[in-house]
Amino acid sequence: MRIIDAKSEDAIYEINEEVRKKQEEQGSYGVDDFVLVRTSNYLEEDHILKPICTIPFVTTINSVAHDVIFKILKEQDNVNVFDEEEYEKFKKKVNKFSPLSSQYRSTIHFTLNGLVTSHSQGTFDDQNFIIIDKLNKHLGIDNIRSIRMEDTFINGNFNISNEAIILINKDKYKELLSNNHWLNTYNVVLYEGNEKLAVEKILLEMGITPEKIEAHSAEYSERTKLYEECLDDISKKYSIER
Repeated sequence: MRIIDAKSEDAIYEINEEVRKKQEEQGSYGVDDFVLVRTSNYLEEDHILKPICTIPFVTTINSVAHDVIFKILKEQDNVNVFDEEEYEKFKKKVNKFSPLSSQYRSTIHFTLNGLVTSHSQGTFDDQNFIIIDKLNKHLGIDNIRSIRMEDTFINGNFNISNEAIILINKDKYKELLSNNHWLNTYNVVLYEGNEKLAVEKILLEMGITPEKIEAHSAEYSERTKLYEECLDDISKKYSIER
């Protein structure tokens, strides 16, 4: 099975250079220039992602109480949210004081052309699976309700296409396979090192220009107007909100 090196200094330098070159060369966008990216701790044998409203669960995030505690403690502790280590400790503290609550969500969320960034509403790092699927495989088929770089979401089930890539950390694969024997029915690629760089490597191989996805948008660049105009055209053609 193929393993992407996103760990060695040479590999990191090569990926970063390829990304820079691809971003400089991207002069226009069409429907084929977008892929859906989602991280998840769960996959199912039937190749269908299901919204969490079908699964009984409780969580300490995305509740009113969590948001209130987050704001109070952030002000009280004068937290620097741009200091990664400090912010991670702060989020654990917030969760410790947050009550468990149920949540209903009938939508499945993706980013476009980049890996989601963890933010105050959720932590998405180091999950078991990274699903990368072409947007054009789902337009006009799945019930896409909104199309944005940082948050494209689908109402109801999402059928993972046969061309989708499932990216898995090499160190986790053996255990995941033992618990999910049907993993070999997916198109699995392993990686070692930085998951963001591994995603960028896959995107480059698919001919996609990687973007840095932030909490409320993609990072602004010379390409922003180009891909936003293309997404506007897609939204009009398929009646999808922006």
